[in-house]
Amino acid sequence: MLDLSIQQNYAPLQDETLGLLSVLAEVLADKFAAHYQKFMPALKQLLKMTPNQTKQQKELRANCIETIGNILDSVKDQPELCR
Repeated sequence: MLDLSIQQNYAPLQDETLGLLSVLAEVLADKFAAHYQKFMPALKQLLKMTPNQTKQQKELRANCIETIGNILDSVKDQPELCR
């Protein structure tokens, strides 16, 4: 769903997907670490391709950064996954 939202550049779906990923990473904590490699490249891509001009774009970027933080927190005890 995240890849689709990026391909279509559809901000409402991106925002909802980020919220879902963020909650899952928080709730599952270290159990979410196994999914790091699947989601982090797409999150980095979203952050790179989203301009920082409008309020909506800034909020989307902030949500993306928050989601990245929550996912990084899930791998804090497994730094080898971040390579």
